[in-house]
Amino acid sequence: MLAAPTVTVVNYPTGQYQLQGDGITGPYYWVWVPYQAYIAAPPPPAVPAAPDMPPAGSPPPPPPAAGSSCTVG
Repeated sequence: MLAAPTVTVVNYPTGQYQLQGDGITGPYYWVWVPYQAYIAAPPPPAVPAAPDMPPAGSPPPPPPAAGSSCTVG
């Protein structure tokens, strides 16, 4: 019976090979694992302040009450 491999990771500038398997219940095999810089997602865009208008699709305001003084110039 052979001894277990002593080298299980081989590093390269862009990633590494890792030796997987135990040689008994499954064979040994090499897996490439790339190094990847963690890049955070950009923050969500700022939401502008709501204007002083009713949202689209809302009902119009009620008409002025009868007898109120409203002059249009």
